[in-house]
Amino acid sequence: MGLLRAILFGISAVWMGTLAAATPSDYIFTRCESVQINYRAIAAEENAQQCLDRAEKLVKRGKNRDAIRIYRRIGRRFASTKSAPIAQQKLGEIYVKQHRFHRAFEAFRKIIEEYPDYEGYKDIIALEFEMAERLMNGQRNYFFGKIPGFKNREGAIQFFQAIIGQAPYSEYVPMALMHTATLSQRAGNSVTAIEALERVIDEYAETEYGPRALLALAQIYRNMVCGADYDQRATEDAINYFREFLILYADSPLVPEVQKCLEEAKTLLAIGKLRMGNFYYDDRQNGEAAIPYYEAAIATAPNSKAAEIAELRMREVNAGKNGRGSPLDFLLGPYKAVH
Repeated sequence: MGLLRAILFGISAVWMGTLAAATPSDYIFTRCESVQINYRAIAAEENAQQCLDRAEKLVKRGKNRDAIRIYRRIGRRFASTKSAPIAQQKLGEIYVKQHRFHRAFEAFRKIIEEYPDYEGYKDIIALEFEMAERLMNGQRNYFFGKIPGFKNREGAIQFFQAIIGQAPYSEYVPMALMHTATLSQRAGNSVTAIEALERVIDEYAETEYGPRALLALAQIYRNMVCGADYDQRATEDAINYFREFLILYADSPLVPEVQKCLEEAKTLLAIGKLRMGNFYYDDRQNGEAAIPYYEAAIATAPNSKAAEIAELRMREVNAGKNGRGSPLDFLLGPYKAVH
């Protein structure tokens, strides 16, 4: 045991001595490599700054094409320097001036994704939002900075949605959502418009956008056509939203407009009820089935013309008069239910 212990002690001593001998040289090598990396980083920063200064001079002389080439080169060769996101922003700003909005947005998007700690982050979002609004207002994207394209309001929707994803907690989100809803509604895409407005109502109800979003949502439902008169769920939803507005925002200056819209929606719903009552009374010769619809029309909008007609038709039913019939009844005879 004594011999074995001595052998093991000797092996460990040799191994520790080897480590001790290797440590200084390894440390020196690592230190030298670190110094070389620092020198390369400093050189890269200096070269990138020189390129940036050269591009700025070209911009002042109106040579944007040459400046664009240098800004792109900075992004490729000196991507890890502080000058890279600055060059990318300068590149995007040139594209904005040239009305090359899609190119500009792509340049700004690269900053957001690759340089999230960039000091000019808020300025980038503001520039993106400005471009989206310009597209929304009908400005055209130019190809090569010279050839105007078509008006592209759907492109504006894409820009707004991208901004919402890039800066979900910025002050631009509710505005972007409202613009998305407006543009989507114009394009006939009620689903996207409703989703945007519902998000505004859920997350920004206490801001100035809350009442506007609720009113816009109610108006969308009011204007939706759901087919036959017996399917008036959209109108009923609109009425509920208008009533909710009057409860939540009783002090809003929009109240008179909402009250007017509410009465119009109630009248529209009453007309639908009246038509359903007429269908059963005239087309199906079933006055008993028509009565509930006439009563619903009167209850929905008691001061409307539809309610007045519904009361008249109810008197005819109660007096035992037959319905007026449909055009087919004159050809085929009165409708008779099949039992």
